[in-house]
Amino acid sequence: MKLCTIFPLALFGFFFHTNLLVNGELITIASNNGQDDLLELLHTEKVLIDSLRHFIEVQEQKLDTLRRKTQEIQNIYDEVGDNREGYLNNPINAVTMLKRLTSDWKGLTNYAEDYLDTEDLTKNITQSDELTFPTEEDYESALVGLLRIQDMFKLEPQRLSVGEVNGIKMGSEMSWSDCLELGLKSSKNGYQSNAKYWMETALEKIPIVGQQQQQQQQNSTEAEITGSTTNNVNEFNVKARLEVLRALLNVEYKSGNLHKALKIAEEMLQYNPNQKNVLKAVTSIKSDLKKSKYLLNKKQDSTAEKKTAIKKTDEELMIEEICREATNSQQQQQIHTAQFETSARIPQCSLVTFNSKWLLLQPLKVEILNVDPFIVIYHRAMSGKQLDDLKQFIVEKEEDSLADDDGMLQLTNIGLKKMHQLNEKLHRVIGHERDTLNAKNWRFDFYNFENIMEVEKTSVQKAGNTKQAGVMFNLQEPKMGGSVAFPQLQLSVNLPKGSVLYWSNLNEFGSEDYRSKYYVCPVIGGSQMTATTFIRQH
Repeated sequence: MKLCTIFPLALFGFFFHTNLLVNGELITIASNNGQDDLLELLHTEKVLIDSLRHFIEVQEQKLDTLRRKTQEIQNIYDEVGDNREGYLNNPINAVTMLKRLTSDWKGLTNYAEDYLDTEDLTKNITQSDELTFPTEEDYESALVGLLRIQDMFKLEPQRLSVGEVNGIKMGSEMSWSDCLELGLKSSKNGYQSNAKYWMETALEKIPIVGQQQQQQQQNSTEAEITGSTTNNVNEFNVKARLEVLRALLNVEYKSGNLHKALKIAEEMLQYNPNQKNVLKAVTSIKSDLKKSKYLLNKKQDSTAEKKTAIKKTDEELMIEEICREATNSQQQQQIHTAQFETSARIPQCSLVTFNSKWLLLQPLKVEILNVDPFIVIYHRAMSGKQLDDLKQFIVEKEEDSLADDDGMLQLTNIGLKKMHQLNEKLHRVIGHERDTLNAKNWRFDFYNFENIMEVEKTSVQKAGNTKQAGVMFNLQEPKMGGSVAFPQLQLSVNLPKGSVLYWSNLNEFGSEDYRSKYYVCPVIGGSQMTATTFIRQH
């Protein structure tokens, strides 16, 4: 027998033809092994295409996540429009914006870099000299400012979280993580009761199974951007609830509410029974509950009472109460004005001319608030146009010219001329001689939610001064807050723009009258600009 030689002759269709030479005879054999190989290659190509299609779908989902988040922020800017100053003069809006630029922006860029390889893009943005990013201290300061306003005006976290203050829409809605951070900050500053309410509000904002699909989609977006390893909405909700419950457990335990703390810990274990820290907390709480009442009280004293809220003086508490009442009165007046469209409505006033020919055609509308010391409002003593013209020439002082007793703002040379023109009218209004008002002696102050009232620094009288009376008017009214409070008289004044507030500063013996001491209440919404001067004895 001779050796066999294989000669591949042709490939026809899906069959390979193989020639065998056996004993000098040529034998042709057809085989379908080639077809099987091609079918495997076809399957491979199908898998590759499906994988590529899946990759594209995943990337599109990631891009949709970024689009949704950026659209949410864009919607806020569309609502703001040209009123950027008004938007920022709101503690709720300021806090949420700072949070977006600190923690949210970091999460957003990290998300983009991990999934979409945009490291160069985000690096170029963050390193741009034209952009300014807030620091953690800025965010911290805004949080504390909002909490102090909340504490002073006794505002409800549930309403603040949706941007409402006493029934009035003031800002944008907060997320559950915004509320949680306010709760943590409240706890750190010793306001445990406020912390508890903020954390409970955060829990209410976390969607649960069965809620609307839109809420789930929004929460899924937050889950992806904040670094969740799963796209499952329900799983992210569980993680979010555990984060809030952990903080709430700590607050209740520090406050000595052991039964509530135990209930929270047991709820956490229902989500994940293997949480070691929670299991230790349960053991510790049960141990405390078994102790005697004396030891339990001692335990509470060493925890909750160790850190308490800032102590306030009787004067501070009185001022806060007056400011709260003034703000409520301010809101009721705004609602009344909106209902009856009578912005020209003036409280009970008397029309006077002071026997002046300048006031015969336009008598003053005088509202006497107090007789001793004498406090009065001269309504519509100045026109809005006059004040708007003057406001254009008020600028910030340079650092080397700042002083504690003359404000942060000053008039330009043109502003001084306009102020002199106003003084010509004001001296007729208040009944003092022309030379008692000097354009250079006016103090201009700007207030918004960032200005925290300091009782020790707002006294209008210093030892040795001979201030006979004070004069104040608003160049810009706030949306809420900013009332003038006379705590010793339990009197508050919501001063309209264009009206003049006048008060005597000396008693019948020619000495300083402590009852004339005044404070400007914190501004909750919008901004306020006041002008103040004092008439001195000759």
